[in-house]
Amino acid sequence: DTAIDFILSHDLNELPMEKTVVDGDNVYINEVINRLEEFFISLGMPSSLEELGYREEDLDYLVSNVDYNKDGYVGNYVKIYKEDVRKIYLGC
Repeated sequence: DTAIDFILSHDLNELPMEKTVVDGDNVYINEVINRLEEFFISLGMPSSLEELGYREEDLDYLVSNVDYNKDGYVGNYVKIYKEDVRKIYLGC
């Protein structure tokens, strides 16, 4: 399975089943992501590829410059292939 297959095969509104502790608060992972994005913004960092100056026509360049292993994927726990990387970038 790829990361995208995992995401598509699970109801993300139900994941994770347990809360995560962040700054002493029990929160769900989407809240962790929101807080991380807010932190990046507070530092003046971009929070999207668009804010970095990338456009959709740059997608092929971005996908081709990922450091894939000899079997054509990145990651250990979940294999992420080029088509998955493309979908991830499209979500950024």
